[in-house]
Amino acid sequence: MSAVTDYISDKLIETGSTRPVARFRICLGVLLYMRFGEELSLHAADSFWDQTFSLAYYAAAAMVTVGLFTRWALGASALLLALMYYGKFWGWYSPGWGHHHHYLLMVCCAVLAFSGAGRSFSADRAIRMYRSLPPQEERAQTWPQTLLVLQLCAIYFWAALDKTSAGYLHGDWLERVFEWVYAGNPAYEIVTNRVFLIAGSWAVLAIEYVLPVAILLRWRLNIWIPIAFALHAAFYVMLPVQTYSASMMALYLLVVDPDWLDAQIDKYVIGKAPAHA
Repeated sequence: MSAVTDYISDKLIETGSTRPVARFRICLGVLLYMRFGEELSLHAADSFWDQTFSLAYYAAAAMVTVGLFTRWALGASALLLALMYYGKFWGWYSPGWGHHHHYLLMVCCAVLAFSGAGRSFSADRAIRMYRSLPPQEERAQTWPQTLLVLQLCAIYFWAALDKTSAGYLHGDWLERVFEWVYAGNPAYEIVTNRVFLIAGSWAVLAIEYVLPVAILLRWRLNIWIPIAFALHAAFYVMLPVQTYSASMMALYLLVVDPDWLDAQIDKYVIGKAPAHA
C-alpha cells in the first residue's frame, strides 16, 4: 500500500515540459470548432440567449487555440460544454450534446485548465516576451497530463469490456451498427459480410484491450501508436464518430516522449539539424 501511495505522491509533484499539453491545447481548440462550430453559428440561434452563448463559445474556443488567457479560456470552455452536456436536466438540449464524444471534449478542457498549457506555443507567452517580461518556464506539474493519459486508457478498457460478449464476437453488434449506417449504401454488402464482421470485431476488441497496457507500460509504442491511429482512421472513415477519432489521436501527443517529438519537428518541419550533427 505504501508503494502505491508513494507512486501517487511522486506523480502529484512530478514536473515536465509544457510543450505536450500546449500542443494538445491547440488541437483541442480546433476540435471545439469542428464539433460545434456549425450548430452554434449565429444564423442557427433562435434567441438572444442562444446568440450570446454562441459568441461566448466561439470566443473561448479561439482563446484556447491561440493560448490567450489560457487557463481562464479552458475553464470557460469546460463550463460552456458542461452547460450543453447537462442541459437536458433543465430542458435546454440538442440531440447529440449528451454524447460521450462531447463528454471527452469537456473533460479535456477541465483537466487542461489545471496544466501549464499556456506556457508554450501561446499568445500568453508571446505577450510577456513582447512586454520584455521574463517568460514563464516551460515546465509544470504533469499530473493533469497523467490524468488525461489515464482517461485515454480508461476509454479503451471500458469500451473493450463493454464489447466482450458472444454477440459482439459473433459480429452481431457490429452488424446492427453497419445496417443502421449503411442501409441503401453501395458498400452495404461488403460491410455486412459475416467474415468481415467477425474479423473486424475480434481485431477491434484485441486492439482495445492491448492499447491501455501498451500505453501505461510504454511497451512498443512505435508499433501500437500507428495501429491505434489506423483504428481511429477506420472509425472516422466508416462511421459517424464526429470528433471522437481526432480527439483520441490528439491525446497521443501526451503519450509520446516530448523530447523525441521536438526532435522530429526540428528535423522534418523546421529543417533544423540534430544537436549532435
